[in-house]
Amino acid sequence: MTTSSPLRSLVTAAASALVSAGICFAAAYGPYRKLADEIEMRPRVLIVNMGDIAQAVTAATPEAVDRAMAEARRNIERLVAAGWIVLDGQAVLGAPDDAFMRVRLQPPTEARGAGR
Repeated sequence: MTTSSPLRSLVTAAASALVSAGICFAAAYGPYRKLADEIEMRPRVLIVNMGDIAQAVTAATPEAVDRAMAEARRNIERLVAAGWIVLDGQAVLGAPDDAFMRVRLQPPTEARGAGR
C-alpha cells in the first residue's frame, strides 16, 4: 500500500496549474492575435481642419499665415508618407476629438528672440 506524501500532492497541484495556465493562454491568444492583426490592418486616420490653422494666425501677417499653412502641408505630407490617411475636417460629419490634429503654432522666429 502506498501513501501519498505532501510533496507528491504539491507537485501534482503545480503541474495541474501549469497545464491549466497553458490551456487558458492558448485559448485567449487566438482571439487576441486576430484582434491585433485586424487593428494593424486598419488605416490610421487624422483629421485636419485647415480653417482652424488659418484662424489661429489671423492676427499675424499674411506671410506668417502662409508659413503656417505651408508647415501644415509639410506635416500632412510626412503623415501620408508614414501611412496615415489625412482628411479635411470640413468633409467629416463626425469623429471623436482625438482624431483631429491639434493646432499648436509657435510664434514667428523674430518674435521668439525679441525678449533677449
